[in-house]
Amino acid sequence: MEKKSVFWIAFGLSAAEIAVFVVMRLLNAGLRFSLGPLVPSLSEYQLDLLNVGVYLLRDVVMYGTLIFVLWIVIRWLPGMPKLQKSTISFKMFVALFLISAGVSYFISYPASFADSIFTAALKDLYTLLLSPMFGPLPEPSEPSELSSLMKIANLVVVCIFAPVFEELMFRRVLLDKLRPFGDLAAILVCGFTFGLTHLNVSQFLYASFGGFVFSYVMIKTNRLIYPILLHAAYNAISSILFPLIWTGSELAGLTYLGNLSIVGIAFGLSVIGLAMFFTTLKKIKLDRPVFRFSRRVGTGLIMGNVGTILYLVICFGFFTYYAIMS
Repeated sequence: MEKKSVFWIAFGLSAAEIAVFVVMRLLNAGLRFSLGPLVPSLSEYQLDLLNVGVYLLRDVVMYGTLIFVLWIVIRWLPGMPKLQKSTISFKMFVALFLISAGVSYFISYPASFADSIFTAALKDLYTLLLSPMFGPLPEPSEPSELSSLMKIANLVVVCIFAPVFEELMFRRVLLDKLRPFGDLAAILVCGFTFGLTHLNVSQFLYASFGGFVFSYVMIKTNRLIYPILLHAAYNAISSILFPLIWTGSELAGLTYLGNLSIVGIAFGLSVIGLAMFFTTLKKIKLDRPVFRFSRRVGTGLIMGNVGTILYLVICFGFFTYYAIMS
């Protein structure tokens, strides 16, 4: 049964990623067909409203497809019985936030470097081997200045939509089916799949650690609100705090001070987060599997499963595609 469970969990994740890829392209084509003729007649403000609406709609459809497809595939698998809920103190919440944000920021530096090497290598390989058959890669477009409405919409997506939908998918739907394998397996698998779903090397490396912390909090409290709030607080640093610092320093004509402040905050969070993580690591207690398995729950059961191999191949394909097209 445990081998079958691993297969269907991995198959559900694979199906969800493929479904999103297909659905989003169909949605984009439908939006271009239906809204394209209207664009020339719209005022600048109306066009801005339309762009915001399309942006929010795309995110709702994307997250809805991910959650629905995964739930459909794995809903019949055995999960955990209803467990008692507990709370955490504000002091503990702050500590968990500092750990998740600090260590993730520390990982983000080498992660960005690895991502740039991976992307450059794939683009060079495409140019060398595939461009004669499929043509050259499109030139990357220059990022345009976002309107005020689009900036607000981006904050809604990053600080509300992403924490709510992603935590619902990973810490409710997925984690429930992983917990019978034991806390450690559930935390690791849920964290890594959370990172993989971002479909790029940089976010995979640092988002995975955030996924570990969010999963641990969910296991210990059985309350989805805590991972959501931790996730939202983490996203708010890069989407609210850092832009405010940058904007304020730019208005004051002190951009160097803004850059220095952002680097200082990120570095300070990294040092504090790492120190707190290694201090509390030895205090973490995890439960063993609640079901009696016919074989030991380990990397062989999970990584050697056909479903897992399929899921990793699909993720690598998407990693490659998005790296080349970026």
